[in-house]
Amino acid sequence: MIVNALTQGLFDTNLKTFAGFGSKTQWDNSWELTATELLSGVFGTNMGMAKEYDLMSAIRRNLKVNGGMMLAQIIAIPIAFKYGRKLMKKPIAAANKLIAPAGVRV
Repeated sequence: MIVNALTQGLFDTNLKTFAGFGSKTQWDNSWELTATELLSGVFGTNMGMAKEYDLMSAIRRNLKVNGGMMLAQIIAIPIAFKYGRKLMKKPIAAANKLIAPAGVRV
């Protein structure tokens, strides 16, 4: 979840598409970057971006558009799991006592 939030914030694409396993037909624009495009940029070939933009301007734009949601997800998800686990501790313990004779644990 957190890695997906990072790729969405920095590269304007989800993790599956960034890694090359998804289709890049959602927007297919200069702002959406994949790992393949970044590697091709390292070797000096075209990254699939318009000529007037560079990598840093794309990342800057993506952070401006998606940075707030990215930070919210990176901060909120771990906090929600931490306190959600604490809140659910007693109900889970009670459920374990009820279903323990069946050999199942939650």
